This record gives sequence, structure tokens and C-alpha cells, in this order.
Amino acid sequence: MTTVYNPDDTVIGPIIQALGSIVQAQITNVAIFYTSPPDAAPEDNSFMFAFTGFALNNKDTGSTYIEPVLQFKLAHFVRQSTFSDNLAFLQQLYLPYMLVFSAWYNQDLGGLSLTVTPKKGSITQVPYSDEPRVALLIDLEVVIQIQIPLS
Repeated sequence: MTTVYNPDDTVIGPIIQALGSIVQAQITNVAIFYTSPPDAAPEDNSFMFAFTGFALNNKDTGSTYIEPVLQFKLAHFVRQSTFSDNLAFLQQLYLPYMLVFSAWYNQDLGGLSLTVTPKKGSITQVPYSDEPRVALLIDLEVVIQIQIPLS
């Protein structure tokens, strides 16, 4: 999972900050929110979002706006102990994350988006700076609206 973005931009950075704030406020026991990939192995029970791509809705043709579907990947890391313990812990986090990202009051990210939709997820081992981590990975789609300048 790679991402390179400017956290001070007007679209991606603010959305990542809003998603991170929601997780910090509504998911218990998260330690650190990384706004960009850490240089060293992530701390135990930390998380980050990566911007992974975008698509456009087909209904945008002939409109005065476009609705890009921005794709993000959440990675919630735990320090590897026994894989079965890590698996059990991360499986317990799946439902809270799904509920948080499906909650109606979180959909607009404070006015930054139209919808936030969890799409799929997995649990996998992640090598990071020669220190293994186990991560819950969740793909999210965030739909935004951008007005097209008419003059």
C-alpha cells in the first residue's frame, strides 16, 4: 500500500483528516493516527488511510458538476504476537469500523463528501521495515462533488 499526497491539499488531505478524526473519536483503543506512511514500523494498534485511486460516476456527463468516487484504504496495524491472537483481535474491530463508516451522521465528513461507503476488507500480514505487522485492511469509497466552472 503506497500513498504520496500533500496533507495540505484541498481535497485528499482534509478527507483523510476527517476520516482519521472519526476513527479516533468512535473506535476505542486506537493508539496513533498516521497522516502519511511512517518511516519505521507502525506502532501497535495504530492506523492510517491511503488514497489509492478514483473513478467518475457515469451520470456526470452534461452536468454542471462531477462526482468523483475517491478510493481509500484503511490499515489498522497490530504488532505481531501469535497470528491467532492478532486475527481474533482484528476480527473484533471489523464490526465497529463497518458501523462507524456506515453511520448516517458520518457520511458527509463535515461537509467534505456526499457519502462514505465501506466496500471490502481483509486481514493480512504486512512486512514493514523488517518488522512484521498484522493489519485489518478496509477499502472505502468517498463520493465528493466538484462544480465545473461555466465561464
